[in-house]
Amino acid sequence: MISEKEIVQYLSEIIKSENKFGCILSFFDITTLACFLYYADQKIDIALMETGIGGLHDSTNIVNPIISVITSIGEDHKDTLGNTLNEIAEVKAGIIKLNRPCVVGRDLPIEIFKKKCQEMKSDIFQAEESSKNSFNSQHEKIIE
Repeated sequence: MISEKEIVQYLSEIIKSENKFGCILSFFDITTLACFLYYADQKIDIALMETGIGGLHDSTNIVNPIISVITSIGEDHKDTLGNTLNEIAEVKAGIIKLNRPCVVGRDLPIEIFKKKCQEMKSDIFQAEESSKNSFNSQHEKIIE
């Protein structure tokens, strides 16, 4: 776990840079950057990262992922990402990177993601419905 001392160190470093370059970062930008600095110092091999505000305009979008995953789209994003689910999907598709596979949830507007994957020369996979019983049996095997 990251210590409070390390958090303060990273945040101080970021704020000094922000002042030096005259840029204004959001709270999410600052915490994401602190996370990246911590990961670099820890020399991690893999990070599982979640976007904060969608995709296209998200601070995490500077990462070139191994794979992009878009699990869901909800009406709760209308205030920031678009007025319709299709508009929201287009913004979320912004995380799809060149030649990187993408997995999307089964109830999403697949055509929007197919189009973006085609543009980015990325393979697309759509999640399939799994039964509760198959999850339970897998879960039980893990516990054993």
